[in-house]
Amino acid sequence: MSTGSFQQNLEELRLKLAEDRAKISAETGEIYKEIAASEAKSSVNRPISDQSAYIARALKAERKLGQLAERFRDPVVFQRCQLAAALLEACETVTAEGRGATPRRLLQFLAYEGDASSHYENLIGAMDVFMLHGLPIAPEGNQLSEELVETLAIRASLRSRNWLAPQDMTTWEDIIANRHVPCPVDSETISRFINEIREIPSDSGLIGAADAIYIVSKLLRELNLEGRDIGDPGLHSTFQLETNNPQAIYWNRIARALPRYLMMHFCDGIKIPVMCGHALTDCQVKLRPLIDRGVTPEDARTHTINVLAAGLEKLEQTERLLALHWQKAEKLSSEGRGTSIGKICEWLFEKGAICSADIVDLCDLTPQAAHYQIKRLLNAGILTRGARGKVGGHYFLDVLLQL
Repeated sequence: MSTGSFQQNLEELRLKLAEDRAKISAETGEIYKEIAASEAKSSVNRPISDQSAYIARALKAERKLGQLAERFRDPVVFQRCQLAAALLEACETVTAEGRGATPRRLLQFLAYEGDASSHYENLIGAMDVFMLHGLPIAPEGNQLSEELVETLAIRASLRSRNWLAPQDMTTWEDIIANRHVPCPVDSETISRFINEIREIPSDSGLIGAADAIYIVSKLLRELNLEGRDIGDPGLHSTFQLETNNPQAIYWNRIARALPRYLMMHFCDGIKIPVMCGHALTDCQVKLRPLIDRGVTPEDARTHTINVLAAGLEKLEQTERLLALHWQKAEKLSSEGRGTSIGKICEWLFEKGAICSADIVDLCDLTPQAAHYQIKRLLNAGILTRGARGKVGGHYFLDVLLQL
């Protein structure tokens, strides 16, 4: 085949792909318009959200979801972003519970396995959430189910059921040792939640996922009020679970773990570590008055679509930032002899933290050579020094502290 013929065929293929993309976009737009039109007929006597605004936002988010799904087929890219997502979601979750957590503090807590920390009460819950997001569940058929929600609830509170009375702690420790952990969330509540989710068509895309976010937010609001009267929502500039009800705490953690599973359920099984935590926190304040007025999920879509769209945008920004820092690490590795820097960087991007003892074992180096490599990484801005502990000084992947 001549060069000219090859170029001609390639150009024809590109034109066909462009036509297919335009056709898919047009068809998707028509589907959303039909959804909006059918809802408008039944919305005469209730407040209506700005349908054109949320449909445009949903279309843009659907396109971004498709682009990210393609990029995240690479397991290395997926793993790097999953670590960052787990770290941010854990910090955001416990912050909403009224406990303080930052990426640096949580990474240090994880590196020392909970030792030597004056923030154990706060960070043990963050550790539960970090492990939940870092080791996601593979639901059967990519579908939401009562079993999935029960598993999320158990794993989100495995180490942090700190409401137990002292006399009950021994029993709880025995339960953990025997690996028969009961679900901390009421089964009837889980069933009610799943039944409401099943009323949403499973092929409704991000709009269906957004409606599910409203349902779980409504449940969270109900549990929050059961625990304690929080007063006027307008007094709170940010969402915080001011409650003594443990069920509200667990559903807060479940709600923040759900977006990735909602995308699997409603978006053809797409698996990405979407980062909705901060947007979900902001959205709760806006949803409170709507929930209290008893509006339907359709009337909250302007807010709930934004949660998913913001989560996708945050994931895209994080993926690009991690890619830039990986390029920096590759450049540093190419400037020296041997493979030590490459091995250290792979470890860092997988785990987020490292100490000199890890480098000695990983690269078969002397302690002096390990410290030399650490110095190179510090000077390049890839590492940040952490506090010293009983197992030696730890160093953190700098980009994770910038998220």
